[in-house]
Amino acid sequence: MACSVLIPALQPGSGLRGVVSALAADERVRRIWLIDDGSGSEFAERFEEAAAVSEKVRLLRHPMNLGKGVALRTGMQAFLAEREEAEVLVTADADGQHLPEDILRVAERAVECPDALVLGTRAFGEGTPLRSQFGNSLTKWVFRLLTGISLTDTQTGLRGIPLGLMGALLRVDARRYQFELVMLLQAFARRFRFETVPIQTVYLENNAASHFNPVVDSIRIYWVFVRFAWTYLLPLLVDFAIFWLLQGWGAPLGVSLLAGKAAMPGVRTLQAQLGEPDGLVRAGPRGGKLMLRVLMQTLISGALVVLGMKTLGWSAVSAKVLAEAVIGLLKMLRFRSSGTR
Repeated sequence: MACSVLIPALQPGSGLRGVVSALAADERVRRIWLIDDGSGSEFAERFEEAAAVSEKVRLLRHPMNLGKGVALRTGMQAFLAEREEAEVLVTADADGQHLPEDILRVAERAVECPDALVLGTRAFGEGTPLRSQFGNSLTKWVFRLLTGISLTDTQTGLRGIPLGLMGALLRVDARRYQFELVMLLQAFARRFRFETVPIQTVYLENNAASHFNPVVDSIRIYWVFVRFAWTYLLPLLVDFAIFWLLQGWGAPLGVSLLAGKAAMPGVRTLQAQLGEPDGLVRAGPRGGKLMLRVLMQTLISGALVVLGMKTLGWSAVSAKVLAEAVIGLLKMLRFRSSGTR
């Protein structure tokens, strides 16, 4: 196993040197990327002491605080510039929550599963700070609602990032803590599997070293959820609106269904071209693959609409709502069963 560890840090505690030293002593760790995200001159000595423990440590500095998302992207760019074959990248926090042995366990799983986003997941039980327990519970519930994937710890900073996901993450505009949520949604949108590794739950002094702002950073995180939901809902709303209008004008059922489904790829392409800030919208296939997908979606939706009309006696519009709800539920169940371990 060969791995690099990326540690973004803002005004870290005194334990930083010990974590870096323990990681550097392990022969499986090739490089430690330590990012000083504008901590200020009073913390310069602490970073220099950590960087001096081994030649493996690379210290990179931001002249001012740019946010955890930017620090992670800085580290990923440096990793890609020096990466050797089969080397994986693991991110870890600098606040003492991640023990060296857990960091290495996540690295091992990342080597075993190069096409998965590996998450070091904590158990939130007695002793967990209330804000951490509440924040993670709400975030994982919303994530499951929107994606169908159940993760026990959506806020963990201990992650093995697959190489295939890094290119997309480097184009993301998210600068602060919401970057880690965007990473999860990017992985979902690009069909990466999620792998989880249980780790020890450590909170030092009730997590006093954390720079997470419960109000401001929570707003940023949940605004990502809102944008993500909207990017997926807008094509469905356009599909339904076209179907409803054409049915109102007396168009045949098949024409109404096909017109709505044919409009959805155009909406997604427009969203992608408009530059959705976190890159959560991707233009779909083109040419023959696009035509085949539209046809298959029309046939499946049409079969469910006809079934609803014949068996329940519903109108075409009501049956269309039911059909799309069933299709959405089936997609969520499929992702839930195969998306995480």
